[in-house]
Amino acid sequence: AAMAVGPAAGVDLSGWVETRDFVLDLAAKRAYAAGEEQSLTPTEWRLVEVLVRHRGQLVPERQLLEELSGPEAEPGGLRRCMARIRGKLESDPAHPICFLADPGLGYRFVAS
Repeated sequence: AAMAVGPAAGVDLSGWVETRDFVLDLAAKRAYAAGEEQSLTPTEWRLVEVLVRHRGQLVPERQLLEELSGPEAEPGGLRRCMARIRGKLESDPAHPICFLADPGLGYRFVAS
């Protein structure tokens, strides 16, 4: 069964994204870092996909919060979710090079 795609259905998410630290297979929703597959939750994937679609651009925190639900749908939940994504994908999560925060504004994805 085809999965429902959000408002950005026109954007190609079928490709691969390769950075120095990790590879994303967007079509299969698989992530590989440090030589092994990393398991991302559906929520983490939604955030990754939104950021990758807007590669290089600042995505406002408000827009990212709309992708979340439940207790994660507040700024603290968003920060925790981004920290988990960095922990799974970035080689040095404390000094991310791909998933960057603009404090108080939002996040951006930069392919290293």
